[in-house]
Amino acid sequence: MSQDDPQRKDTIATSAGTLTVAPARFAEVDALVAIHEAAAASVRARGYDPGEPPRPLRDIVAARTASGEQYLARLDAAPAAALTLQWRDRAIWGDVPDDAAYVHGLMVAPALAGRRIGRYLLRWAERQAAAAGKPYTRLDCRADNLALRAYYARAGFAGRSEVALAGHAYVGARFERRVPVPERLQTPLDAVILAPAEGSDADALLALLEEAARWLTARGIDQWRPGIFARGPLLDEIAAGERFVARWDGVLAGTLRLCWDDPATWGTQPPDAGYVHGLAVARTFAGRALGRALRDWAARAAADAGKTTLRLDCVAHNAPLRAYYQRAGFTVCGEVDGGTLFERRLAPG
Repeated sequence: MSQDDPQRKDTIATSAGTLTVAPARFAEVDALVAIHEAAAASVRARGYDPGEPPRPLRDIVAARTASGEQYLARLDAAPAAALTLQWRDRAIWGDVPDDAAYVHGLMVAPALAGRRIGRYLLRWAERQAAAAGKPYTRLDCRADNLALRAYYARAGFAGRSEVALAGHAYVGARFERRVPVPERLQTPLDAVILAPAEGSDADALLALLEEAARWLTARGIDQWRPGIFARGPLLDEIAAGERFVARWDGVLAGTLRLCWDDPATWGTQPPDAGYVHGLAVARTFAGRALGRALRDWAARAAADAGKTTLRLDCVAHNAPLRAYYQRAGFTVCGEVDGGTLFERRLAPG
């Protein structure tokens, strides 16, 4: 398949616009170099050393472009980010099983910082790994770049170890994440399959969440208000790999969001927890223990990502839900803006 084959182009819908990812062309090498140089300058401005490439940057980018490993992401046609995707990395990871995709050189144009483009591209890399039958995505960064290490931890990657390259000044921190794949949940329904949501699920998910909001409101519970959910933020959750759907015989039965930071509700925290939001079950499937199965799956996924705690919240006056979480082993750990915060310690993954 040639570099210019349009079938190799992936599109990701986000609230910021359409992100397109495709193998880089030689005509785009200058744009890629510009992204790398601007990102490196931004890293230096924050007090971190991005390191010097072992040979001229343009030569490295051109070689990776020639090999088909270099990708360019465009946001509404404008160059936005660069990354390299490889299927082997003996230098950093040694003689490990051939079971992962390796991400290198993930750089986002500084002008687009804060739009979660890095998260979307990490999820895109996971999709490539899944398509190739690889159960892991792996990456590394300079061990002394604490901000980047925290970023990867908040993207759901578990820190594995550090490595020093012989003959080089580079000391790297290695990270690994299990690729989310469809899996069966144990419920009385017996055949519920949980999988990462796709962009095509957005409308059905909105309908399910709105149904849940109306049901709560009708019972005097303002946990969610009708209209509180919007398509744009939901697309962002899907693009970042945070929104999951459960289906029974192909029918959407439930959903939840599992993310790795929540500054809006929990403030600045160490990257040691998973956060559950937007857990909802279609009324047709109520009373089948699907909500419990989704919550238990989130605990397993968080432990597998190296997290020690699972957190969630609800409105303070929702007594039945507060009691439900406490019966599930969650303890109250605070109050914020009319809400109650809960957490549960996790067994190691």
